[in-house]
Amino acid sequence: MSPTCALALAYDGTDFAGWQFQPGLRTVQGELEKVLERFYGRRVPVAGSGRTDAGVHALGQVAGFTAERAYPAATLFRAFGALLPADIRLLRCAEAEPGFDPRRDARSRTYEYFFLPGGSLFHSRYALEVEEGLNWERMAAAARLFEGRRDFAAVGSPVSPGGGTVREVHRCRFEEGRGCHRLVVTADAFLHRMVRAVVGCLVAVGGGKMTADDTVRLLDSADRSQAPAAAPARGLFLARVDYAGFSYDPDPGPFSRHFD
Repeated sequence: MSPTCALALAYDGTDFAGWQFQPGLRTVQGELEKVLERFYGRRVPVAGSGRTDAGVHALGQVAGFTAERAYPAATLFRAFGALLPADIRLLRCAEAEPGFDPRRDARSRTYEYFFLPGGSLFHSRYALEVEEGLNWERMAAAARLFEGRRDFAAVGSPVSPGGGTVREVHRCRFEEGRGCHRLVVTADAFLHRMVRAVVGCLVAVGGGKMTADDTVRLLDSADRSQAPAAAPARGLFLARVDYAGFSYDPDPGPFSRHFD
């Protein structure tokens, strides 16, 4: 049986049109497949745990591929390190169980969204710059309303046409660091643009444009048209993906020292 290889990756999504291959556009999946084609001499499809949108970053994306020829993980790791562009970094490379599917086998995914009150020129690629007057206590209370299993159609759309919109959010909490905040959201799976839409709602709550009761009504409505605009992609990171029995340690990211 052909060996299956699992990869843990970090990338700066600023200059990518997202994860998924798109003809004529620069994508993370496309760059990985270019490296594998140079290494194996033919196209090797790569699957990811999730399709991050244009501008979204990753600290711990997981991908996998199956190749006819087996190479030691250390050899593949060196090859990726030499051939990948500077805005993609391979964190780990390991042989996976036969049939490993990084998307279907994932038990949960965690996203983080970063906020910088007052903004910063040097962090503007990786966080949402927000006004100082936001009420973070109200935002933290409203964030907990998104926890649980329910229909999240009001804050996202199906990943595939005709797909379901029920998801289970295990955690949706704010953490305060030194000079910045982050929202940490863990779920079994996510809808398209779901976290960015949640952030848009919470910023509206923090700015006094929505209340906690408005948030509950929005979720109950299952009507995406009633939700505030989604937050920009630049503050969003796919932080980690967990599987039964194992997970990959993510890249610490640009703001890790703020939360030590």
